[in-house]
Amino acid sequence: MRRRDFLLRLPAGVLIAASRSRAQLLPPPQPSPTVVNPVFRSTVRPWISLDGEWDFSVDPHDEGLKEEWFSPDHWQGPDSVLRKINVPGAWEAEGVGTSGLSHSTACEFATIPLRHEYVGVAWYRKSLNVPSAWQGKRAWLKIGGVNSKGWFWCNGNYLGQLDNCTSGGNKFEVTSLLKSGENTVVVRVDNQLNSRKGLVNWRDQFGGLYRSVELEATSQAYLEDVWVRPDFDNRRAIVSVTTAAPWQQQVSGDYQLGVQIYTLPEEERAGEGEAGMGALPYTGTEMVIPVVLNPFRPWSPEHPFLYKAEVRLEQRGEELDSWVERFGVRSIQRCGPDLCLNGKPCLLRGFGDDYVYPLTLSSPPSVEYHKRHLEIARSYGFNYVRHHTHAETPEYYQAADEVGIMIQAELPYEGILPSPPGPYQPLDDLNEFCRQYRRYVSLTTYSMGNEGLHEEGYRRTLFRTAKLLDPTRLVLHQDGGVNYEGISDFRGGPVNVPVTEHDVEGTMPVVLHEYLNLSGPPDPRLEPLFTGAEASPFQLEEVKEQVEKRGLEWTLVERAIEGGHELQSMYQKLGVENARSVPGVDGFDYWTIVDVLPLMHQRLLDTFWRAKRSSPEYFRLFNSEVVLLLPDLSPYGVDRVFTSGSAVSHALSCSNYSENAISGSTISWILEGKGRDYAHGQFENVNAPQGAVTQMGRIEFQMPDMEGPEELSLRVKIENRNIDNEWKLYCFPAFQARAKLRAASASETIYHQFRGDYPGLKLVQGDFARRHHRPEELLITEKLDENAFRLLELGGRLLLLSLADFSPQKVGAQLGWWRPTSNQRGSALADSEAFAGFPADGGLPNFAIFRLFREAVELDEKLADHVEPLALTLGVGESIIPVEKTPPWAGQDDAADSRSTNYLMNVFQSRVGAGRLLASGFDVLSGKPEANYLLDAFLKYAESPDFEPKRSISVRDLRKITSPPQKA
Repeated sequence: MRRRDFLLRLPAGVLIAASRSRAQLLPPPQPSPTVVNPVFRSTVRPWISLDGEWDFSVDPHDEGLKEEWFSPDHWQGPDSVLRKINVPGAWEAEGVGTSGLSHSTACEFATIPLRHEYVGVAWYRKSLNVPSAWQGKRAWLKIGGVNSKGWFWCNGNYLGQLDNCTSGGNKFEVTSLLKSGENTVVVRVDNQLNSRKGLVNWRDQFGGLYRSVELEATSQAYLEDVWVRPDFDNRRAIVSVTTAAPWQQQVSGDYQLGVQIYTLPEEERAGEGEAGMGALPYTGTEMVIPVVLNPFRPWSPEHPFLYKAEVRLEQRGEELDSWVERFGVRSIQRCGPDLCLNGKPCLLRGFGDDYVYPLTLSSPPSVEYHKRHLEIARSYGFNYVRHHTHAETPEYYQAADEVGIMIQAELPYEGILPSPPGPYQPLDDLNEFCRQYRRYVSLTTYSMGNEGLHEEGYRRTLFRTAKLLDPTRLVLHQDGGVNYEGISDFRGGPVNVPVTEHDVEGTMPVVLHEYLNLSGPPDPRLEPLFTGAEASPFQLEEVKEQVEKRGLEWTLVERAIEGGHELQSMYQKLGVENARSVPGVDGFDYWTIVDVLPLMHQRLLDTFWRAKRSSPEYFRLFNSEVVLLLPDLSPYGVDRVFTSGSAVSHALSCSNYSENAISGSTISWILEGKGRDYAHGQFENVNAPQGAVTQMGRIEFQMPDMEGPEELSLRVKIENRNIDNEWKLYCFPAFQARAKLRAASASETIYHQFRGDYPGLKLVQGDFARRHHRPEELLITEKLDENAFRLLELGGRLLLLSLADFSPQKVGAQLGWWRPTSNQRGSALADSEAFAGFPADGGLPNFAIFRLFREAVELDEKLADHVEPLALTLGVGESIIPVEKTPPWAGQDDAADSRSTNYLMNVFQSRVGAGRLLASGFDVLSGKPEANYLLDAFLKYAESPDFEPKRSISVRDLRKITSPPQKA
């Protein structure tokens, strides 16, 4: 048995054995921040990547400490290693564990199904050989990230514990512990323990070494850190260099620091500087070397120019160490009521990021991976991202530096509630985050939390500390919470339309918090794409079975899903244009860029970063640097329908947040439809100052005469520039009845409203059905009364213009923020003569039908296979997703987004007895142009030989379904 001379107690209270040695008798240095997987590597620092295969063993009963699994000898037996595992990555993505539900820990959390799930302790081991050339150098074990906590050993010697709030990287010195020949690194990881990384763990508190692990060698005196602070106003780079000596030693000598700066990618010399030092204390010395930049190239999203600084540490002409740091120069600051980038007002066109990685769970430590996603975001016109209560990996920031995305990072707090509950230490977390991430020019904003308010004593202290540590960034106290002068550089605004000038009153800049958040439909067609860590939250075949049980055609359900995406696309344009039309709005965080399954389907893209309905070209029409706007259009989309001959007049404005003013330009506009130019005009010599919303003039025209309804496009563009926008308008001809009612009667309200349009229409009186029982008889009514049932028994035709007898649900076109406000997630029209050319391209919803949405009937088991849906809406059904935990902030309504899809019918038809029924929940009696047209289409269809429903229900069953429930 190995002799145990003393015990070292871990902070968590776990006792581990350690062998006696002079190195172990002294408390080891604490882990210190470092850069893992840097953009550029020093030419004088040899390094060994420990990425790739490691030995791996789970320890479900936590016996490894007692049995000394940290000892290299433990891993020599043939049965000691259960398997190999790849580092970096979450162990769930590597197939560790069994299928089950995730265990998330954050201020907000979602329980998701995982293909593999293991909660507990596991051990990693890696063997390596150190080159003889490392003799005389210092060696460092560098860990990019561990979740949720890790304990580290080198050759059986305990190094320390890591639980970093951010994901930047830490290092342990292992110089005295390495030996010639084979060396081992052992890591104990426990993902049961609190790890306050915010939304990094909100879907699952995954386990493992999720970023790279490296071994690096330096000289005895070395460069501890390099940070290049931009000095935009003086066109300089302030190079801050921290040097260090061996632990508990101070070395003296003639030391020299040299800096050379180059442009990227050309590597043109852009500046140089130097400084001398007489001594290097082990605690570190920071030297500041200003370097004037020539050429001077400011970084911006449109021009993400970067430099590299090569820093050398020399002693009497001999190079001891070097560091290569990539950086950019830009200024982001508050300018009164505006936010300014590089001295000019800017608009933060932001999107939200909730740390969604369905294949890997953890953020892949790959610059190229994140570049692909951020380039998609840039293609949609975004220039800013808010990371909800978390800090992304450095590789994400490196990608953002290159692509041109400004980043708002956030401490893992919701108010004063850490994520998960634990030590309340925002000052420590802020200090750690600044030290780790200020090197990335894309980092733009420090946020102290989400939708809360830190304790009184912390608010101003946090603000002052952030400005002291890093004066080159904006500071926000709480995204969506309380912000005011002295604790924040800007404040939030409305989360949904309409945004008005009243919302931006005051002296602080305004950036709209979690803006829009448009509830859409779940899309079970994504199931085949869930090939990694997360299992699909829905099963496509099960959904199809449910659809079949309801007697629905799968093609119509797919169309309704696309209809939901189309509604999202329409409201995206309405909402963003509304925000951009209001002077004083300095930005928004569109919430969010990808779906967060299974809870939320509000996003611009699906969970795999694929487009739904909105293409980049479409989205850039209203989300670019310069956008043309019609500010007096309704943000609800209810003013897009006209009658032939109507006069149309709209103000035209320009939101210009490019780098320059627009002057002396020509703006042209055209009203088009079916290849025809119905109206056009232009504005000469117009000007649009930079950083403002400017009125350009008014567009005025008359709607053309139409023989039938038509979708028109109003297009506006700035000539000789790639700046344009368009809006869909709808024109209906002046109403003229097309239906020739030969034998039709109507209830009193309908009769008096339409008798002038349909001279043959009769008024229902008395026992109508007994006296009118011809097969072609048509009854138009809003109620299933005895006349209606009798007529159906006798073989007549019934047009029902209200669904009140079916206990309908209210269904509007408005998509809700976070959850549906009108049980609307998507709609579609079937291919039917009933709609007679109503303008609905591909059967998808558009502004022509917005004002007609009113009510719908659930297609339940009582109606399944008995009725034929002609207009389908996807609503919210009962819960099918198991949830282990209920967040303390969640009310009953908050569970709405975890419910299954409910199939609702706006319009349906059926054979009832010997008769035929066409029922509509659309508001076709409103007198609006589109309502009149659709009512006439229904009348014409109901009298035509095309009215041949394929399904049937008995009069008796219909009576049961529509009868009011009996009182107890």
